[in-house]
Amino acid sequence: MKNFETGIIKPLRKDLTLHQLLEEQHFKGFDRKELDKLAKEINIQEPIEELLAMLKP
Repeated sequence: MKNFETGIIKPLRKDLTLHQLLEEQHFKGFDRKELDKLAKEINIQEPIEELLAMLKP
């Protein structure tokens, strides 16, 4: 990644595992049934490609 190479972004610590990060941020995961329910409720009709294109600047 260019920002790491140029020194713009610096790691907070030398060694940081994903497990440590999840624990420190109190990540609890998500409820798949609730997520599926919300997705069904909002009734998105557009194809995924169109939705993803909306995210690009």
